[in-house]
Amino acid sequence: MKTETLGEVSEKDLVEVTREIGREIREFAKKISEILNVRIEKVLDALNLARAAEIIDIKIENDEIIGVRARVPSESKPGQYYYVTVGYYGYKCNCEAAMYRGRICKHVLAVLMLWNVINVFKTGKALDVCKIRWLHERDQSEKESEGEL
Repeated sequence: MKTETLGEVSEKDLVEVTREIGREIREFAKKISEILNVRIEKVLDALNLARAAEIIDIKIENDEIIGVRARVPSESKPGQYYYVTVGYYGYKCNCEAAMYRGRICKHVLAVLMLWNVINVFKTGKALDVCKIRWLHERDQSEKESEGEL
């Protein structure tokens, strides 16, 4: 079977790269689902919401993406947007769930997934969830408040 080439890359190579990218994104989604103790469907819904987000800024240090700022549309209030920042240092969203209840909202989850997709395309690898400390700190503080620790 003859493969068409696009410059130096064959169609077969592109298919393999696309599969690998999908695999990295799915594995990251599974890890986030486990860490946050949410259904994988919720994480995948956030990935769909990320498609509608507008990237405002990508923070890069030493050739590593360390954070992303984006504008995410409200799903329930047409024309309204939430401004979200996520990075290794923390997260912030101006929606009610994040500001008043201190929760990791779907907008933060969407930009977290967007950050990972950008990283996969740039480096070929998913983000290291161990480096995103606030995911784990949030998990522990909630368990402590629920008396699980």
